[in-house]
Amino acid sequence: MLPLIFLAFAAATAATATPDSPDQAKLPAAARADLRQCGPAEAKLAALPDTAWGPAPDAIEAHRALRKALGETMPATATMVLVHAYGGDLASTEFSIALARGDDGAWHGTAVGRNQVWIPGAPPATLPRKAWTLSAESGRRLDAILHDPCLYAEPSTFHGKEVPPVGALSIQVDIVTPTHRRAVSFYGGEALGFTAEIVTLSTPP
Repeated sequence: MLPLIFLAFAAATAATATPDSPDQAKLPAAARADLRQCGPAEAKLAALPDTAWGPAPDAIEAHRALRKALGETMPATATMVLVHAYGGDLASTEFSIALARGDDGAWHGTAVGRNQVWIPGAPPATLPRKAWTLSAESGRRLDAILHDPCLYAEPSTFHGKEVPPVGALSIQVDIVTPTHRRAVSFYGGEALGFTAEIVTLSTPP
């Protein structure tokens, strides 16, 4: 499901933190103990190897650089969900999705991106810009996930042991709230649990 969503766009409880102070990744044993209390779906994530809870770099600067190049403003609200992707086979695709929660509680999204064909001198092709507002129901669901401590016990990477398929998009998700900052990385459709649901909710209509 997730790979198709991304290709469609390309073709057409942690310590208090601030946006400049990322949450410390939980130790695997502590994270597993939390996940086992979070229901069957989340408990399955406890079976992942210790390396799944390693540090994951954020993609904030990558968002800023791409958006600056495309003339798009980077949101600066207290609560945001950012999805950055890069990859491709015969061309490189890069895009930035940003969902920002307004003072009125509504979630507003923008998505921009570009394709670069691997031919010397070929200019990049800009993807159509998208802007939207989440429905009230989707916004409430996203709020609930961001307030759920189970989200912050999930792994910081979902990379499997297998080499990703050629052209797979490398995805980075950054979650910024007044009390948390979480970074997650994975390829294509590898994300699971609440992280996968956040990506689905963040995908432009």
